Amino acid sequence: MFKLFLLLLNLNSFSLGPFVNGTFYPSDKKELTNFLSTAFANAQKYNKTAGKDVKAVISPHAGYKFSGNIAAISYSAIKDNYDTFIIIAP
Repeated sequence: MFKLFLLLLNLNSFSLGPFVNGTFYPSDKKELTNFLSTAFANAQKYNKTAGKDVKAVISPHAGYKFSGNIAAISYSAIKDNYDTFIIIAP
């Protein structure tokens, strides 16, 4: 799942730009990558889904410093072999 986040970091050509860069997440790419690496590494010790087939994930949507670690726990429950993701957001 962390690979997906790194892929999204490299899709700048398809976005309108980082309007809130540095507000809800670190503005520096290296700092952001380090935060995500640490969050996903720490998430493994809290993940209670080992060996289970997770069908849905509910994840918080707030600034990374407020909810990033909890989001990493949620996303780490997703296996890498899904073909389709449906994101419902406001």
